[in-house]
Amino acid sequence: MKFHHNKNFKYHELWNGHLHLAGDCNIDIDTLGKLFSDHSVPTCTGNFAIVWIGNDGWNFAQTDHLNTYPIWYKEDGSELYSLWSQVENIQRDDVFYAMRDLLYGQMTVGTRTPCQTVKRLQPDHYLDNGTQSRYRWSIEPRSGPPMSDWQDILIDVIDRNTNDGDVLFLSGGRDSTTIANVAHHLGKKLQYVHITRGKENPDTTACKEFAKNIGIEVNYIDPWQKTSTWNEHDYWHDSSYNPKRTCLNKLNSKSGISGELGVSESGSKKINPILQMPNINIEQLTNIWLTTLEARNESVASPLIHTDYTKDHRFYEFYEQAYKELIEYYESHWKHYSEIEDTKYLLKCALMMHQQDHESYRLHNYSQDVIMQWNHPLADYKWYDLIMNCDIKLKGVHYHKRYPYLVASRTWDWFDQTAWNYGGPRGLTQ
Repeated sequence: MKFHHNKNFKYHELWNGHLHLAGDCNIDIDTLGKLFSDHSVPTCTGNFAIVWIGNDGWNFAQTDHLNTYPIWYKEDGSELYSLWSQVENIQRDDVFYAMRDLLYGQMTVGTRTPCQTVKRLQPDHYLDNGTQSRYRWSIEPRSGPPMSDWQDILIDVIDRNTNDGDVLFLSGGRDSTTIANVAHHLGKKLQYVHITRGKENPDTTACKEFAKNIGIEVNYIDPWQKTSTWNEHDYWHDSSYNPKRTCLNKLNSKSGISGELGVSESGSKKINPILQMPNINIEQLTNIWLTTLEARNESVASPLIHTDYTKDHRFYEFYEQAYKELIEYYESHWKHYSEIEDTKYLLKCALMMHQQDHESYRLHNYSQDVIMQWNHPLADYKWYDLIMNCDIKLKGVHYHKRYPYLVASRTWDWFDQTAWNYGGPRGLTQ
């Protein structure tokens, strides 16, 4: 098997094979080597990807809870890819694009990719000599770490995932100002950027007020003034990555910090009671996902998704197949979680199983940049475990209040709450 690695993967030559490890996991190199000698699957936690090429012919790959470092593989098992740009001779898979269109151009689920012969290794899954299987359910019927630990977890994930000189994109919202609050308190010397077109708006007002209150300087940059050479068309999510990358270039920086995952609020006042209906079926559940996702403006979506978009395609065979696969995918999850008798936990798992896929797609652009280095403090496994498994009432799941930050910071008199004085999330300032 041939592995196409990138800068995120560190190579380790062991006595029984070759290990490529991206990020950090909770199992040391020597222990991994011993496990792989027995063809055992490690139950790793952390933000990582593993590729093992054994001297005995056993090959193995594994990714974390959000595909922080995604892996794709040929169906025949001959090649693994760490960057989508490494895939050659692409035979377009129209079902993939139909599924993306059904999901508002944001994501897909399952193993499909834009190429018919290449598959995606999913979150919480591993690849054993070409066969993909799940090694854990990181969304569980439990309440996650106790609230008494939330402060320590928030400080730890921000401390470990921020470094002096990194550029933090400060929108003025609750995710980015939480990172800034803690990093500044820890004495981290970050650079701060607020993306703006120069017009007064709640985001910029909140950012200026916050920066004054805690005593930091912010660069206000309009990245749309300069033409970008970044090719977004090869990547899978029409995110805000391009303007962020332009800002890093303008500051001659190679390292950025994002607020991805955050509190991962999902759902609506309409969804929650519907999900708790005793006789809800998987097709109803799938339609809930399809009709309640945040719709994106087509002008910012990838041309690969929308150049061939017409109403007639709604009745095209690719859409029928994509819809069928969505139902089958959610059904497989629902069967696992439906054994939960507690309606509260069942509701949480139903919401979060979809959110896990959505959040993993949001990280794709960051991982595919071979030049820039990114840290995602709020996508760290410890924070992910807290957010995905805590009680949905504590999350204020459909109010966008970001309650867990307030819970974690409840005894910190230095934590500035300016962002909570303004409206809900708006994304990049336009």
